[in-house]
Amino acid sequence: MDIELEKQESAKDRISECNSDVNLSIKKPKRVLHFSDGILEEFSDTEDEVDQNKNKVLDVLSVDESQMDWPTWMIHKAARTKDTVVSGCEYVGEALASFLGITTSKFDLEYEEYKRREEEKAREDRESQGWQTNENNVPVVQKY
Repeated sequence: MDIELEKQESAKDRISECNSDVNLSIKKPKRVLHFSDGILEEFSDTEDEVDQNKNKVLDVLSVDESQMDWPTWMIHKAARTKDTVVSGCEYVGEALASFLGITTSKFDLEYEEYKRREEEKAREDRESQGWQTNENNVPVVQKY
C-alpha cells in the first residue's frame, strides 16, 4: 500500500511541475468575420486605428466655415455633399437589393423546399407506421 501512495504522489508532483512550466495566453479577437468558405479573426495590439477614425470624424465636424476662404469653403461643402449623397445611395441600394432578394444566397429557396419535403416525408412515415397495403393497394392494419 505504501508503494502505491508514493507513486501517486510522485505523479501529482510531476503534473504540478508541468503545469507551472506552461504559460498559456489567449488573445481575444478584435473582430470575427464569417465568410462562406471560413472564418477570419482580426487581432489588434493597439486601438490606434479606432482613435484615428474618431479623430477624423471630429475634425470634419469641428471645422469653422466662417474662417474659410471661398475655394476652401466650396471644396468643404462639395465633400460634405458628396458624403451625404453617397450615404443616401448606399441606403437606397441596400433597400433595393433586399427588396429584390439578391442579398440571400442563390440556393436558399431550394434548400428550404428540400427541408420542407423531408419533414413532410418523415411526418407521413410516422403517420403510416403500422399500415400495410395488399395486392389491391388497400391499406390494411398490421396485427401486433
